[in-house]
Amino acid sequence: MVRAGKMIHRVKIYAPPDPTEQGNTDEMGQVIDDWPHVGTRWAEVTDLTGRRLYAAQQEHAETTVEVRLHYTAVVKAGYRLQHGDRLLELVGGPADPTGLRRELVCRCRVVE
Repeated sequence: MVRAGKMIHRVKIYAPPDPTEQGNTDEMGQVIDDWPHVGTRWAEVTDLTGRRLYAAQQEHAETTVEVRLHYTAVVKAGYRLQHGDRLLELVGGPADPTGLRRELVCRCRVVE
């Protein structure tokens, strides 16, 4: 369980744009990349790994981040979190490790 003393980071929660909502597409029908802000929470943010990926003979750095926060139904798979100037994308859905709706554990990757 997350202790409140470790939740020292503010994270903003962003939902993916809804292509069916009017005004979320341009004149060509493409979804506008405008993620609506749906909440702000205190969290514990921890960098887990830094690794190098080789794809198409190019080197890419990828950072995996774990975000722990008090349970909320707002955070879902496909959402993004912003911690400072870093934008984090959820990898899979958030996990409720105890099943008691006390905390969420989100595995994220840093979006460049």
